[in-house]
Amino acid sequence: DVARFEFVSFMLMPMISAPFMSIILTYFTYKVGGLASLVGVGILLIILIIQFINANMTANYRIRVARQTDERVRLMDEIVLGIQVIKLYAWEKPFQIFIDYTRKLELNILRKVSYLRAAFMFFIVFSSRVTIFCVLLTFVLCDLQLEATSIFVLMVYFSQLAGSITAFVTRGFAEIAECMVSIRRIQTFLLQEEYVPLNNSDKDMKTSGV
Repeated sequence: DVARFEFVSFMLMPMISAPFMSIILTYFTYKVGGLASLVGVGILLIILIIQFINANMTANYRIRVARQTDERVRLMDEIVLGIQVIKLYAWEKPFQIFIDYTRKLELNILRKVSYLRAAFMFFIVFSSRVTIFCVLLTFVLCDLQLEATSIFVLMVYFSQLAGSITAFVTRGFAEIAECMVSIRRIQTFLLQEEYVPLNNSDKDMKTSGV
């Protein structure tokens, strides 16, 4: 949970600079490609919305993963503390089935998180290529003039624009969402009641009695 603060610090400055970079690059792409370049910008905005939804779902699943992991760890602690009783009554098999079921629930949630992160990386990697393809297709369908210099410049601009929009902004939002989950977990842990050992309480009772 604490490591999430480090991840957010890495993404903070790129998130701040990404909107300004996107505005500047959109202006330059419009100067080079005209209205056809706005098609690529629109596709990137659609991908941005999809990435925001993906990041929100990932944060929600992270809450479920954390709860399930805490439940599994708590169960293992109780089994370790009562291992003598479990061995005495030969309860190994029932507890093994229970632990396997708990771990299976945790892995099911982790599998969904892995799918969401794979989709997240897919859009980051292929967003620039899809955008450039749609822009060039718009040029062809609208009978606009294609030049090697303008195509090369548009490829460079859209590569940078896709990186700033789909990578920095959405990844930073995802890290902030997961960091907020970690903050709530840390706050819940710190607000728990203090643990008082039984030995110390016995000493206090004896001292008060004397």
